[in-house]
Amino acid sequence: MRLGAAALATLVVWSASTVAAAAAPAGPAPTEIGAVRLAAPGAGAPHAPRALLVAVRYPLHMKGRRADVRVELRSRGRVVGVVRGAVRERLSAGLPRDGADLRGSFRFVHRIALPTALADRLLRRDGRLDVRVRAAAVLDLERDGRAEARSADRTRRLVRAPRREGSTRRAGAAVTCSSVPLVHARTRRLYAIEVPQCGVPMRWSIARGPARGQLRPSARWVVYRSDAGHRGWDAFVLRGRPRGRAVAAQDDGAVLAPVHVQVGSGFPSTASVRAIGDSVTAGFGYFNSRAPMTASQLLSCRPGTQLNDACSSNSLNLTNSDGPVRYAPDYGLSNVIAWPARWAGWNGITNFANYAVTGSAPADWAPGGQFYAQTRAAELAAPDYLVTTVGANPLLSDVLFGIDNMKCALWSDLFGNYTNCVLAAFGRAGLAANLRSLYADLLARTPAKTQIMLMQYHLAIPGSALAYTTLQLERMSELLNDQIATIAGSFGSSRLRVIAPPRFNVGIDMRPLYPANFSCSMLGYMVDGPSAQSTLTQDELLAGHLPSFCSGPPIGPPWIISADTGIHPSTAGHSYMANALPDP
Repeated sequence: MRLGAAALATLVVWSASTVAAAAAPAGPAPTEIGAVRLAAPGAGAPHAPRALLVAVRYPLHMKGRRADVRVELRSRGRVVGVVRGAVRERLSAGLPRDGADLRGSFRFVHRIALPTALADRLLRRDGRLDVRVRAAAVLDLERDGRAEARSADRTRRLVRAPRREGSTRRAGAAVTCSSVPLVHARTRRLYAIEVPQCGVPMRWSIARGPARGQLRPSARWVVYRSDAGHRGWDAFVLRGRPRGRAVAAQDDGAVLAPVHVQVGSGFPSTASVRAIGDSVTAGFGYFNSRAPMTASQLLSCRPGTQLNDACSSNSLNLTNSDGPVRYAPDYGLSNVIAWPARWAGWNGITNFANYAVTGSAPADWAPGGQFYAQTRAAELAAPDYLVTTVGANPLLSDVLFGIDNMKCALWSDLFGNYTNCVLAAFGRAGLAANLRSLYADLLARTPAKTQIMLMQYHLAIPGSALAYTTLQLERMSELLNDQIATIAGSFGSSRLRVIAPPRFNVGIDMRPLYPANFSCSMLGYMVDGPSAQSTLTQDELLAGHLPSFCSGPPIGPPWIISADTGIHPSTAGHSYMANALPDP
């Protein structure tokens, strides 16, 4: 019997993830099965091994991880051969991306080498063989051994390669080639990277060279060497053209193969990150789709009586009445908005979950709090990094939307009664006690490897806080950040690391709280620097400080959004906060 077009490939793919029992997201994007092809004889080089090309679409969380691929070949129901993919290869999702990766998933074509006897049998087409491929892509974000399997099972017809290199193919038809796995190269060492194998014979060249290294190509291999002193990411692109075809003006039939290289001692993607905290950690003001909240949506987005993380980058809820917390499948990792997601994305970290909830306070995350289940989920994951910004609530609402406990501040001076008033309000809110309870729990319930990074608050001058001066608002921010640092320092643990964000300049004279060493005025007025505040706030500051105000920032958009009257970081602000974190 002839194998012919009747040969079938059955693919069964598992991917799994677990989340906190409370407020579980829908899960990662599904794993999808693509075509199965037989690589062309002589693809890459005349003596390259025969191979199957198996296309699988993985959820974005699988970027940088390993997938176990096995192939069974059967004849008349009897197994005649079993082969396995490269178990140590890590999945590459293409070239590194500086901005948001909104794909949700990526396509990776596995190259499964075939023993010579099996390959010859396929090429002879004399005998009916069924091809069954199992690709296990287990994703256990919590690393508690209780992954929920997400599987796909589809039957595909095996697509054959041409019999000879000179075989023709329809002009413009797509060429399937294997993906190049994520490459790990040591500094200044030579590393040989095998060129892709394809459904037709190809010749390979360099389409775009690396930024921080050199290449030496050959028929089957490309040898990479990093520049002296470089550590981190590098990338280049290979171009393949069908053999025997002249280079056309439109580059007909050419295939581009991106190669992603990590230079150094290890893959950052092996690190794990968990985040808890309030709206600054959650990326409030941006929906999970990356669309910004508008001013008209503020009333339906601001935290209500039931906190549900609405209008935040890690959430699926669109209004404060949408019901309980519903985290996004990837907790906002792919939209790269909130500073934890941005830092993780920059460093290739995909083992990530952001449990932060807009409007939450330290008491909510400490033992007995309404979100303590999420705290425990973060702790049980035994992450390498546990990050948070928490402490501003419930005092923030007093400042922005009323006076209540802070009314004494309206008639007090800056360093005397005002400071005492703010500290008294901290005491009534139980700030120190709740932060101490939370920090103690995190230290006690995470392993020694876990670095707990406490991001302090940025300086925001909201337009809604009309009852307070800019100096009073900065002093309040100072006192809050001092509380975070003081309480963290009282534990004497090197695992509690306080991270100060860069200064979000106001654009006016903020002495005596901050030196004035910048001027944009022809009259010589000195200010703290070009303003990084929201557009709304800058308009108000310009009206009140016309001779001296310095607008800004000098590059890019304001660091704070206007839709919430000028409180939360913009994508630019989150970027600068992420930059304050150390390298993983």
